[in-house]
Amino acid sequence: MIFSSVELIYFLIWNAIWISMRTGIITECYADTLMLKIATRDNPNLQHQRGCNKVSKTMQEKFADTLAIGVIDYDKKLPPYLSEFAEIENFGALKLYKHPAKLHYFITISPAIEKFLIETAKQSKINLADYNLPADLNGLKTITKSATSNNNVDLARFFRVLVSKNAENFTKIAEWIAEIEKVILR
Repeated sequence: MIFSSVELIYFLIWNAIWISMRTGIITECYADTLMLKIATRDNPNLQHQRGCNKVSKTMQEKFADTLAIGVIDYDKKLPPYLSEFAEIENFGALKLYKHPAKLHYFITISPAIEKFLIETAKQSKINLADYNLPADLNGLKTITKSATSNNNVDLARFFRVLVSKNAENFTKIAEWIAEIEKVILR
């Protein structure tokens, strides 16, 4: 079948929209969700699931035959599904994994989001106190573990500064997500 130029453009646009609707970027905590919302400039495919096992389950059930990217901390008991994946890139505290037979990826933050943020702030020469955020692990956990952290203005300001400073650790996650999505749209 031969398509006219208009039909081909319509098909490509529809295909891109369909893929976009069937793509999941699934995070395990509210702070991860806010971080990725800012780092990916409001990617519409972000979804929050409470805990790494729920991220894994959502990937396997809701996105069984489509693109799914799970973002989890590497500090707890890892989901058994991750054992099916191969590590394809390592960037210090971040690792990217790919499933051998599906369009499924995991990004792990090691050991956890709080230590990742403290280290990223140090590397970027940012004082967390300037953003009304505690610089100690337990203090930061009180903010990131809260269900309201997804709407925390101070945390959002801090994440925006990390984007503006092109903080390596922070922008690497957004780069990986963009690269994965580009591959799917080709």
